[in-house]
Amino acid sequence: MEEYAAGLERSVKALTRYAVALDRLNEELNKLERLASELDKWGSLLRDVAPHLSSEALRLVSRVNRLLQQLPLEDPLRTLDEASITVREARRLSRVCKSVYANRVNELLSSASQLLKSLRRASRSTSIMTASEARMYEEEVRKIISRLEEALREPLSHGLNLSPIREELKKLEEASSKLLEGLLSGEEEAVVRELERLARALEDRGVELSTLIEALSRKTGLSIERAAYLLYVVEKKGFARLHVKLKP
Repeated sequence: MEEYAAGLERSVKALTRYAVALDRLNEELNKLERLASELDKWGSLLRDVAPHLSSEALRLVSRVNRLLQQLPLEDPLRTLDEASITVREARRLSRVCKSVYANRVNELLSSASQLLKSLRRASRSTSIMTASEARMYEEEVRKIISRLEEALREPLSHGLNLSPIREELKKLEEASSKLLEGLLSGEEEAVVRELERLARALEDRGVELSTLIEALSRKTGLSIERAAYLLYVVEKKGFARLHVKLKP
């Protein structure tokens, strides 16, 4: 009788361990299903921009699916170990995918911001046709920036494929280059860039005209006379706004 009772107790303990292992295994498998869904999306989003990482993500998805479809439940502890290891690997890979995707989005945002600056210059042109066309392109670039910022916040929800965005920006850059062709000479472009830098540094504070011309000359390598003349030219063309305040 005592032997029977001891055997029964061992069986109960074994069944308890089995039940606990199954509960934990179920939790891990639920995590795996969610992570596999994430990795599948990352695989699609990164296919063109990071093909090696995309392949790695999709391989892990296949491995997860095989594990979910062929569960060896006769040894749940061993299966639990395998599932836990796979969960950790999937989490790591998902973080890497998110980081790489964010880097690619930020690269495109940087390109779009630079393009927007160029178009803003063109929109200040005295040519009505050039200014109108530049503002049209500006609006398109702003829409792209908005989409990229949304993708950066919620990449998997938006599922934004970056390859078409890159192509759109490339076409807009080419159109912008043609638009800006002939509007500014190399020296004028250098003066405009330095004026933009000075404007950011001054933050709406005033500066003496002689100080401004000297700074332009020093930074661009132009003579004082040339810097002063080109300051007049770029202001006349609409690529800079100078507010003059005279004091007796």
